[in-house]
Amino acid sequence: MWIDDVTLSPKPPSSGMKTDFVILDSIIEKLSSEQSQERFSLKVVVFDSADFAYAESVHKRYPDVPFYMQTGNDSVTTEDQAALLPKLLQHYEWLIKQVEASSVMNHVTVLPQLHTLLWGNKRGV
Repeated sequence: MWIDDVTLSPKPPSSGMKTDFVILDSIIEKLSSEQSQERFSLKVVVFDSADFAYAESVHKRYPDVPFYMQTGNDSVTTEDQAALLPKLLQHYEWLIKQVEASSVMNHVTVLPQLHTLLWGNKRGV
């Protein structure tokens, strides 16, 4: 089986997880090798300023790897889509402004989590 694309998504501080950069360095080194034909990228989901600072540090560590950022949804239990949508869009706008203000994040792509915009917290879609 061939893999066309790989997205590595190290978890930011808000997740409570700690990134093992030795392992991540090793994976990126293997994917970056001349023998490797796979395309790959990094993605960090950002909930707050600490997560954004983490994303900046990851992007600085791997500046040549395509880098994506997504807004996190911290309202995972709400079923009120009408209330959730403006909150998600406000957080997306906040993240875009953080990227615009950062001299480090000039060449990143900022995306919303489309599934939350379309279906909110609905499961199984």
